[in-house]
Amino acid sequence: PALTLIYCFVDNMAFISGNESNRGVRKGFEGWLDRWVLPRGKLDCTASDLYGARCAIVHTMTSHSSLSDSGKARKVMYSYTKVGHEALKLKCADQADGLVVVNLDDLYEEVKMGTTEFFALCDSDSTLRSQVLEKAGKIYTTSPMVFPALDDNEAS
Repeated sequence: PALTLIYCFVDNMAFISGNESNRGVRKGFEGWLDRWVLPRGKLDCTASDLYGARCAIVHTMTSHSSLSDSGKARKVMYSYTKVGHEALKLKCADQADGLVVVNLDDLYEEVKMGTTEFFALCDSDSTLRSQVLEKAGKIYTTSPMVFPALDDNEAS
């Protein structure tokens, strides 16, 4: 479930940060990762690897996606502790079927850091801020709700 939330969050960030000419889900998702998450080099994978992993987790809760099955992305194996992470990376490096190991805590932290940097840029870039606010208006909206008064018969 945590992976689903992380990947869906990246989808949302890609949506609010992308311009209208950059509408494709994959293109936006990978672009956001390439700009805001991967440059620090903490994750040993590509944006395509993570997009394939996103598809695999969100759609089937497995490590298989059409991208990994076609060899266009590596399957992602997740580690949950730092101790086992390096050993798992070494074991997977010997495998010929294109596996990459991503530590879940690192993925979470890198997405969080990228998000923090993105919103910091929004503070200084009025064009980007306007774009984000416009997109946020499509996600979050307020509308007046009218609740009919309940009479004694309806209240029971």
